Amino acid sequence: MMLSLLKWSNLLLVLLSLVTLLAPYANPVYFWPLSITGLFFPWFLLLHLVFIGFWIYRKHWYFVFSLGWIIMNWNHFDSLVGFSTSSPSSESLSALSLNCHSFISPDTNKGPNAKEWEKLIEEIKDIDFLFFQEFPRKGRYPGSGSAVAKKLFARHWPYQYTTNGGRLAMLSKYPLSGKKVDYFDGAANGYMMATAKVADKKIRLINIHLQSNRITGMADDLDAKNIQEKETLGKIVEMLRRYKNASIKRAKQSREIAAVIGKNSNLLILGGDFNDTPLSYAYYSIDKQLRDGFRAKGSGIGTTYLGKLPGLRIDYIFFGKGLFIDTYRHRKTPFS
Repeated sequence: MMLSLLKWSNLLLVLLSLVTLLAPYANPVYFWPLSITGLFFPWFLLLHLVFIGFWIYRKHWYFVFSLGWIIMNWNHFDSLVGFSTSSPSSESLSALSLNCHSFISPDTNKGPNAKEWEKLIEEIKDIDFLFFQEFPRKGRYPGSGSAVAKKLFARHWPYQYTTNGGRLAMLSKYPLSGKKVDYFDGAANGYMMATAKVADKKIRLINIHLQSNRITGMADDLDAKNIQEKETLGKIVEMLRRYKNASIKRAKQSREIAAVIGKNSNLLILGGDFNDTPLSYAYYSIDKQLRDGFRAKGSGIGTTYLGKLPGLRIDYIFFGKGLFIDTYRHRKTPFS
């Protein structure tokens, strides 16, 4: 009886999670509910792995149910978990993308002091191109070490592209030309472009920040024990409304950026905060034209968001097909 119940539960899970196959291709403008399934892909994957382990332990062939789902979703599986090995070259160029959240620590709600700025910049000083989202507006570098930070940034990245009031920033070790910025809504979400001259090559750089969901604070306040209370249910409805509106905006924004990329994407580096998973229409719109650095050379779990929903990868670096990817890393930082 118990095995039969587990078998049907496993089959039901397969049916429910099959929607992940459609999520990247469904434009939220026309049908938004599919876009939310990408958020639950890590949970679906975990449950399927548990079922596989259980059925193998019981020496039962039912493990093929979940194994089949994983095989069908393999192109999504490797967007979250990487198995590649890196072979960095001393002649490589490097790029970093970070939603720096004004360099504010979520633990202390403060910016770095002078010593912490030194340490932060020391860790990334050899990187050629920096793509920042939510770059601080006032004074650009917050905290008691702001003067130190400005000096250190200028020392290692003499070519900087920022805009008054805008939250996107691009720092480079190489001269920048052809600068352009377009903010979709306000001063946070948009895209910034420039061309870097590296020896006799010109490399297009694009820094993007797609529409934010603005549901993190509400998710943190949810009380799972009182899920039936009107206030809690109201928050859930509001979160779904916000996510719907944001996913529709991201779909339109990603299509605009895809058009900007166009056919001249051979020597191009694009980095940024998509606020969406690899199982999203926004991601798919860009992935069709470029190559995801993590999927090419990533290893381990590719999570970039450390919030209530675990396992989310919403920040990316993409490369044009004329660039060879030799290594990829993601790091934790206390100031983001």
